Amino acid sequence: MHYFLRMSTTLHNSQSDWLDLSQAGLEGPFSKRTIWNLISSGQLPAYRPLKKKILIKRSDLNKLIESKRVGADIDRIVDEVISEMSR
Repeated sequence: MHYFLRMSTTLHNSQSDWLDLSQAGLEGPFSKRTIWNLISSGQLPAYRPLKKKILIKRSDLNKLIESKRVGADIDRIVDEVISEMSR
């Protein structure tokens, strides 16, 4: 019975929209310290619903990761090619 409760809690937590700092460090490519630095610098919004617990939204973490995309920006390249062709 105890195993079932622990397993259902784990499943519930894995589907949550909210992550604490430890979970966020496991969820993405950042360490717990990096998560804290991103929060401190204002790059990652954080919420403190309880005195000691800091939470972040999973969607905010995903947006941060997606905003750091590297490589060619295809839209910019297409715009440059079109502007050069129209000259």
